[in-house]
This record gives sequence, structure tokens and C-alpha cells, in this order.
Amino acid sequence: MTVIDLERKLKAMLQRGFQTGAQNNNKYPSAQLNYLNQTKKVKQLNPYGFYSATPINSEWIILEARGNSEDKWGFGNIYKDRYKNVENINGLIEGESLMLNVKTGSYILLKADGSIEIDSQNEINVTSVNKITIVAPDVEFTADVKITGKLDVTGNVATVGTLTNNAVNVGSTHTHLVTTAPGVTSVPS
Repeated sequence: MTVIDLERKLKAMLQRGFQTGAQNNNKYPSAQLNYLNQTKKVKQLNPYGFYSATPINSEWIILEARGNSEDKWGFGNIYKDRYKNVENINGLIEGESLMLNVKTGSYILLKADGSIEIDSQNEINVTSVNKITIVAPDVEFTADVKITGKLDVTGNVATVGTLTNNAVNVGSTHTHLVTTAPGVTSVPS
């Protein structure tokens, strides 16, 4: 084999293409790609534990497995607008990792200081067959909170505002009717 033959073989093993068809999720996720003036199905490579469905027009790097031109694998990315929905993508510092949905802008950022930032452009759903435990000195919610189920509290409860039970005020300003004498009780002290 000459150097030219080797060079030609290496160039054929690594190609660049663009996704023209939707992915199917059979045994091996794959997509329809256009490269070197041909259209073929290419199996998608993903890091262990991660799966994605790249959108049409994504740019792909294509590899031939074992030098077999019929056994193509690759990975894709939206090359034109992959950073459009994240303002500080270029602000990542050493040790930080970002998982991003380029279509919606939702992301999970693992920061270098150990904190985690989650930004969703829609709902976040957490499902567990066992309990979920949060251990922190403080947990803060800036939203209305709805609990369906039992609420067990160990420790003090402090409220600001009106406290109701079955739509009845049971907070610091509530009173009771007096049935043995006319009038109402005074507010709790």
C-alpha cells in the first residue's frame, strides 16, 4: 500500500456530513445523513449513559467502523446555532460541564465551585419509586407550592400571611363563635 493509498483510506474513514432525515431509535439510534454527494443511514455514537436525537441540519462527523464503508457511525451537533440560547457559553471555566438542549435553551450546568445550575424553559418533573431526600441548611422556594399528600413537620412552623385550613382562617387573626354566651373569642395572644 502506498502513502497515497493510505491517505485516501484515512480520508474515507473520517467524513463530515449533514443530517437530512429524522432519527429512528431501533437497536442502534441512527439518522439519515448526506455526505460526499450520497445519502445514507448512520448509527449515532453517544457518551455512555447519554442519548440524544439531533435535529435535521445538524452537522455530523462520520467514521467507518473497521474500515467498512457500509458500517458508518457518527455524532452530530447543531453547528450554526448551537450556542444561541445560552448567553454565557463562552464563560465556562476550567472544570465546568454543560448539558444543553440547543432547541429550547434548557440546560444543566455543573459549576467549578461544586454548585449545580438548572434552567428549564418548561416544567421539571422528578419521579422516584422511593423517597427523595434533600439535605441542606436552607431550602427556599420562590413560588406557590402545592402538596398533594400528607405533610409531616418535625420542628417549628413559622408563617407570614394568612394560614387557612379548609378555606377557614386559622392564623393569628382567627376567632371562634361562643355558643354559651353572645359574642366571639378574642384573637390568640
